[in-house]
Formats: sequence, structure tokens, C-alpha cells
Amino acid sequence: MDWGRSNVNENTFTRIETLKIDNTHYVQRATLTALETETTYVYRVRSGTNATVTFTFRTAPRPNTPIAVAWWGDNHQGTVTLRTHIANMLAHGPDMICVAGDMVNSGNAIGEWHNYWFKPLEHLNCAQTRPVIFARGNHDGEHALAYAYSALPGNEAWFAFDYGPCRFIFLDSETETSSTPEQLAWLENELSRLETQRAAFRIVCFHRPPWVNLWNGGGHTGETWVRNDWVPLFAQKNVDVVIGGHAHNYNRGASNGVTYVISGGGGGTLDIERVANWPLFTVEYSRYHFCLMEVDQQTLTWQAFDNNNQLIDLFTLQSRVPVVEWKDLNANDGVVSFTVKGKPGVRYLLQGSADMTSWTSLATNVVPTSGPPVITNTIAVDQFQRFFRAQVAP
Repeated sequence: MDWGRSNVNENTFTRIETLKIDNTHYVQRATLTALETETTYVYRVRSGTNATVTFTFRTAPRPNTPIAVAWWGDNHQGTVTLRTHIANMLAHGPDMICVAGDMVNSGNAIGEWHNYWFKPLEHLNCAQTRPVIFARGNHDGEHALAYAYSALPGNEAWFAFDYGPCRFIFLDSETETSSTPEQLAWLENELSRLETQRAAFRIVCFHRPPWVNLWNGGGHTGETWVRNDWVPLFAQKNVDVVIGGHAHNYNRGASNGVTYVISGGGGGTLDIERVANWPLFTVEYSRYHFCLMEVDQQTLTWQAFDNNNQLIDLFTLQSRVPVVEWKDLNANDGVVSFTVKGKPGVRYLLQGSADMTSWTSLATNVVPTSGPPVITNTIAVDQFQRFFRAQVAP
């Protein structure tokens, strides 16, 4: 692998890991280390005198950098639809692609990994130029090929990572808590981490959703164990968005402050038969679609587009992390005004300090659930130097 910041001839990486699938299929992996954050690199893959063209990629952005992430699930055999999605989503400029599982029909079929997954991702050099992360679906299975044809963080089944202002958490819904209690323990620990709680948004993705409205053939209305084991934890630990697939349609709703999205319109046969009417879902489409999530500082914007690139859903979320801003930089008669911006319905404690060591409570604000998510505070200041902060009230 030849690579560098501006020229592929700057470095050559030869410690390539080779994994033999069978006599005619091999997986080659190159792992570059010590790359700099939010930096653009160029690379090519070479074997003897044969080489690819030069591709470009950017490493993960800094916490304050805006990001755009494309989502879909359940592309299966729908290669024509997926190629259409890829052309449409690339026009929106995503930095990363996340998939809610079921990339193939049969995880033990080598030809499907080639035809249903890798070939569509080559369209317009999509996966050669940006990271692709996915949750494991029931059709992908736990077959060795499903792990051979991926390079995911952690144990490649459940894992988490930072990307821009967000903490992304991927789970494996193909193994229940009764079989793999260590996944639930890991999830509880991950969501309790101070760094995770301080992220602007906590984004969770797995394949099988807790609730399903549409399912051809009947009998499946969501995963009971996910509802019992994971859903309460999402509410307790301030998860912002949960993305699933499995049902081949689009649903969006909210429960206990958590937004749930089913994005299963990647290309598999659409589900059109109603099996339930879960009250949390307020938006529903049985259409092929992809989604775009954009995060800029404390605001998350989600859009869903059908296969004609037409907008079918839009919502925005405000981070729980408060932002304090001056409304008037000049004190008038010893009084200053500033705003606290936060997540609607959340209670914030406003504090003041003269030395940033000892803090005094000044006010408690609840962000309104309608209108702008902003509260104005007017505070008397009797010291020359004064500091202010806001945090989620206990």
C-alpha cells in the first residue's frame, strides 16, 4: 500500500495481513497507524506492477467539527436500489456511512458478499474514500465470512467510537442477553462513562428493533428482549437516537426522550403488511430510502430521502450539553443577561463563581418543549470578575 499526505510515493506499507478464504479468495488487510486527526491522505493498493488508481480519505474529525453520516439498512439483493442510494447520498457529501445490518441474504455465500455488498460500494468510489461501519444482521449471521469481510472496532460485534461531536455505539442484536450477558454489562459501562455522557449526542445502532409495525407474513412485532433489556437503559443513560433495520420500511418516533428510527429501505423487498400500531411511531413509509444525519456543534439534523432523492422525513434534536452565551456583553446597573440553550424538557442548573473553584447555584431552568430551546437569565453581578456555567440538574 502506497500512501502519503499529498503523494502516494511518500510511504510504502508492506506488512499486509493475508487471510485465505478458499483457493480463489483471499482477504488482504493493511492497518496504518499514527495517522493524524482530521487529516486528508492519499493511497493506492499495489501488487507487483498492477496498481489501483489513487484514492483520498480523511481521518476522523475533531470533536467540534461538523459531520455528516449516511445511514441505511437491509440492502440484501437490491443492488440496483443500493447503487441509486449511493449516487444520491454522495451528492450530500457524507463523511461516514453506517449500515443497520443485512448487507447480504446469506452470510455464508461468497458470491453475495461480492455482488450485494462490495460491488455496489465501489460505485463512484464510495467505500474507497470514506469509512463504512455496520451492525450485524440476521442474514449476515455469525458465519466466518461475515467477520472475514469486515474490519470493525473492538470485538467486531459490539463496539463504540468517537466521531466528531458524537459517541457511536454499535450492538449485536443477534445474540440475546441470556446467551451473552457480557454485552449488556459492556453497554451499561459504556453508557455510564463520563466521556460518553459528555458527548454532544449518543447514537446507538443495531439490527433488530424493539418495535415493528410492518412485517410481511405476520408474527413479528419487535424484539421483546431488546425492549426489556436495552430500551430502559437507553432512557436512563440519555441516548439520543437509536437506529435499527430488519423491517424493510421507515419508521420514526420517540419514547422517554429517545428517538427511534427504523431504516430498512436499502434494497430488500419492502414490508407492507401491518402487524402492529406501536404508538411511539409518528412517521411511517414503506419506501426504499436512505438517511442523512448532520451534526453541527449542539444540533443534530436528520433527513430521510426516498430512492428518487426526495425528502420524506426531517427532524432536529438539541444536545443535552448546555451552551451559555452572552445576550448583552455590557452590565447595566450591575445586571448581566445571557442565555442557556439545551434539550427541550431538560432541567439545567445555572451556577456562578469568582474563582472557577467554588460555585454557587443561581437559577434552575427547564428548557421549553415548544419554541426555541433557549432560556434567558438576568443575573446581578457584584464582583469585577465573574464566571458562569450551566449543567444538567440532578
